[in-house]
Amino acid sequence: MARSRESLPAAAAEKLPAGVRPLLVQTLDGGGWAVLARGSVLVVTEDDLVLDRPWSDVDHGDWDGETLTMTLTWVDGTAPTRLTLTEQAPARFPLLIREQVEHSLVQVITEKAPGGGQLRAAVRRGADGELFSQVTASGKVRSGPALEAQIADLERRIRSAVGLQP
Repeated sequence: MARSRESLPAAAAEKLPAGVRPLLVQTLDGGGWAVLARGSVLVVTEDDLVLDRPWSDVDHGDWDGETLTMTLTWVDGTAPTRLTLTEQAPARFPLLIREQVEHSLVQVITEKAPGGGQLRAAVRRGADGELFSQVTASGKVRSGPALEAQIADLERRIRSAVGLQP
C-alpha cells in the first residue's frame, strides 16, 4: 500500500532531509521505509537515514514481483541495494523507479571495450538538474592505454552530443 509522508511515523519523517517530498513511500521488510522522491531514493527508519542517493547513481533496477524485491545496482560499483517490501506493491513502485532513473538519463552511448566487455557513456541529470557525464564498464574489460583512450573519446563524444564542454 502506498503511503504519503504524512503517514510516516513522525520520528522517521524527521530523518528525511529538508525539502524532500516523497512521491511514494513503501514499508520495508525488516523495518523502515523506502522513500521515492523526485531527486533521490531514500531508506529511512525511525532512528536513521539509512540511504540517500540520487537517481543518477542508479545503473539499473531489477524488480522481482514474487519476492517483492527491487534490487538497485549502482554506477560506482558499490554493493547492490535490495528493497524488499512487506506488502504487495502497487504497480507504480517499480514503474516510478524506472521513470526516475530514465529521467536522469539524457543521452547514452554504448560500445564494445577491449577484452569483450562494454563501456557505457551517459550524460545524466543530477538531483539539482545539472548535467554531468559518466562512463561505466561492465563485463570483461582489458585495461591499458587503448581503454583509456577509448574512455576519453567516448566521454568527449557523449558530452558533445548534448552541448557540454569537453
